[in-house]
Amino acid sequence: MAPHRPPRRRGRPDPHLHAHVTIADMVKGKDGKWSAIGAGGRDIHRHAQAADALLKARLRRVLAQRYGIAWKRDERTGAWEIAAIP
Repeated sequence: MAPHRPPRRRGRPDPHLHAHVTIADMVKGKDGKWSAIGAGGRDIHRHAQAADALLKARLRRVLAQRYGIAWKRDERTGAWEIAAIP
């Protein structure tokens, strides 16, 4: 796996939670021929932001239920941040 670029803020750690998904861009049609799916991935990629939001919401829920972590939304950026860890 290739390393990611350095943190966005110079000199300070800035973890950026994200996920990678790999999809085989091929499907066998009813006619028996193989072709690309979703306009070569463009149709699928336009849903990436929604998939990212779903993943992060699920992660927040699991961490809250299992470990009691409380979350709050930053008023300025709208980003979710940890409010408390018991």
